[in-house]
Amino acid sequence: MCIRDSLTGACPKCGGNVVLTVHEGAVRKYLEISKEIGERYGVSSYTRQRIELLDYDICSLFENHKVKQLGLSDFMSGSAR
Repeated sequence: MCIRDSLTGACPKCGGNVVLTVHEGAVRKYLEISKEIGERYGVSSYTRQRIELLDYDICSLFENHKVKQLGLSDFMSGSAR
């Protein structure tokens, strides 16, 4: 199993895809709730901007770059190197 050193999404040893352990839906659910609370209670401009930045960061984190997930057979055959 690869340990994630950076946010590149790739294993620093083999270059294989690092699978996220947090699902997008679990994160987006709370983002939408945060936006609704911000609108309902009129939070400060700073807080609204922070929520928008989080939205942008979440979108870029979960963006699909057509990443090919490697299987165990890829490692056994040596093609993951």
